[in-house]
Amino acid sequence: MLGARLQRGDAAKRLSAQAAPPWSGCRKEAPLFLNTPVGASATLSRARAWARRRPVAAAALFLLFLLFLEFPGVLLLRQVPFVSEMVAGSDLLDFNYPVRRILGDALRRGTLPLWTDAMNTGFPIHGEGQGGFLYPPNLLLGWLPLVASINLSLVLTYLGAGLLMFLYARELEQSRVAALFAGMVFAFSGFFFGHIRHLNLIAAAQWLPLLLLLCERYARTRRPAYLLALAPVQALQHLAGHPQTAYYSILFTGVYLILRVLQREVSVDATPSSPGRPALRSLRAAALAAVGFVAAAVLGAGLAGVQLLPTWELAQLAHRSAKDSLEKATYYTLPWQHLVTFVWPFFFGDPGRNTYSFFAGGQAVLFWENCGYVGLLPLVLALYATGALWRRDRRVALLAGAAVVSLLLAMGKQTPLFPFLWRHLPGMGEFRIPARFLLVTDLALAALAGYGFDLARSRLATWRLRLAPALVGLCFALTAAELLSHASRQYALVDARKWLGPAPVMAAIGADRDQCRVYTWHEVVPWQDALEHSRGWQRDPEAFYPLRNTLLPNFGVLQGMPHYSAYTGFFFTDKGRLDAQINRLLAGQSPDAIRLGLRLLGLYNAGYITAPDDLSPGGARLIQGFPSAGRREATVQL
Repeated sequence: MLGARLQRGDAAKRLSAQAAPPWSGCRKEAPLFLNTPVGASATLSRARAWARRRPVAAAALFLLFLLFLEFPGVLLLRQVPFVSEMVAGSDLLDFNYPVRRILGDALRRGTLPLWTDAMNTGFPIHGEGQGGFLYPPNLLLGWLPLVASINLSLVLTYLGAGLLMFLYARELEQSRVAALFAGMVFAFSGFFFGHIRHLNLIAAAQWLPLLLLLCERYARTRRPAYLLALAPVQALQHLAGHPQTAYYSILFTGVYLILRVLQREVSVDATPSSPGRPALRSLRAAALAAVGFVAAAVLGAGLAGVQLLPTWELAQLAHRSAKDSLEKATYYTLPWQHLVTFVWPFFFGDPGRNTYSFFAGGQAVLFWENCGYVGLLPLVLALYATGALWRRDRRVALLAGAAVVSLLLAMGKQTPLFPFLWRHLPGMGEFRIPARFLLVTDLALAALAGYGFDLARSRLATWRLRLAPALVGLCFALTAAELLSHASRQYALVDARKWLGPAPVMAAIGADRDQCRVYTWHEVVPWQDALEHSRGWQRDPEAFYPLRNTLLPNFGVLQGMPHYSAYTGFFFTDKGRLDAQINRLLAGQSPDAIRLGLRLLGLYNAGYITAPDDLSPGGARLIQGFPSAGRREATVQL
């Protein structure tokens, strides 16, 4: 009875408190209000709980946030990336954008673009391969307007690279935070943003972490399903349209798989309970993994055969200089002096600001091919993890070895490793630019940075520093700021409607665009003038808008104007000889030579020519001139 009275008394007090005015008990209620997780603290708590339940979704949101900070105009579909190379145009402007238009137009007609009349007096554009016309993301996005197709493809590629690296790092038993750090470093590395001009290359490269994840799963579980799963992932790399990246990825993945299986076997043999002959069992396991991997690689090539076979057939008709000599195969390697760019990427200059020399030590160098920058702090963390863990964790030793070996391969003939593989390994002689092995280097450094991140966090925890969470956040913020700053200097952004829209030159050509082709002669001259006048292409990219009137090869596709030439990855000897002869005639001093060159073009239905020089002595008629940012103007002549 007493207990009941007390309960009724407590209830009465609660009712009286609820009926009291808001201000009557505010001083007493304040501590309860402050201790209740409401407002910002409650929202933060719920966000943390949601991130723990859905780590992949949280990682995706974080990476999307960084991408929005990097290029908001791209995500809002208002701008497109703009880059130039050392001569004129770039693969991004003169290949990726036009072939994406070809794909979109074909899909809207209900067909696939096997052949195009808009390039090279007719060209097997599907067989060229780099358009990635059967790559699933391209097929899904190809229906969209051109700007949306380009930008969303770019965003999905960077997002995919970061997420797949996050999942691979988690498979390496790194914490969620460390795995997210590794994913950020990989997606925003110098390799990925340096190659923003090669959409097909980075589309293929993003799948490498998933290949390694499947290898890790197989090494741990020995389930053949994980080897089988390698096949569709390798097929995606083939279909993305960059055979060199697919080849390097398969090569590295095969070595990685065998070494991981051997490492796991050695660790099992170290236990007293393991029966049998350790060496024989290890070799048997490695051989089984190798056979399964080869079978998966063959199956992956078969799945992508609808792309690989036409490309192989076209390659038999083309001239590939990498087969001829080691000198040509090692063109555009990473000079050993450029190792300093892992610490300061612009030590030798910035091509976007016209301060970079494309020739060093008697050899040609390309900034974007030699860019392996991953940030200073990630590099320090990677070295820290290697020094502290390489004896205790075999995965760290393997990744450190991969970073070193891939770096040596990227240096081409400066070390004996690449020449040896070029002579003895099938397929190595098909490709130039060994510097693209930096993909493996950057992946290994990103994974090691994740290990170093976890190791540093554990050391901070042992020191019981109250500022440890703040230091972790500061590490993320500084690394993100550094990587975003570096990435933003790899490209410029231009108004999508202006760059991809109709060029003024098309008004001068008029309705004849459907009746004849255009030929571009000496397009390098006004482009180089603009680069010198603007001190690079990044300071004032709008100064290059008038150069659209030069109608560089393939750019005419965006204007609906067929071109006599083509900018592709294949060089055909007979066509090259004809082009060289036409150029010599047009550059001749006599009117007869110019007239003969124009007549040769006429045989291929080239009715218009854009040129910086007057060709009227040979019978050409000036239609209109278009000023550029430099000293020379582009003229349209009939």
